[in-house]
Amino acid sequence: RSFYVSTQAMCRRLENLELLPGGTFDSLRERGFEDSPTEGTEHSDSSPREPLRYGLRLQQFAAAALQREILSEGQLSRMLDLDRIEIRKLADAYGGGGRLDVSTS
Repeated sequence: RSFYVSTQAMCRRLENLELLPGGTFDSLRERGFEDSPTEGTEHSDSSPREPLRYGLRLQQFAAAALQREILSEGQLSRMLDLDRIEIRKLADAYGGGGRLDVSTS
């Protein structure tokens, strides 16, 4: 989703780069995996979607740091080069008012 491409396109590219064994996607499809060509690319308005500046995991960690008061909005704003409104949107998107689970397990 971070790259706004289908799973099939990403899988085929990784196969071409020999980072995945050839036929990986075909094997997944044979085992019942269904790929939507627009998976993760839909958006609610007609404006073009901006690519993510930072990975989803970093955004989750930033929201958790803000929620746990490890870092302030200002500190995150400077670190991520985002304005405070963007920091609040990030916190709302990943914090949701509840405690985030950012464990790696």
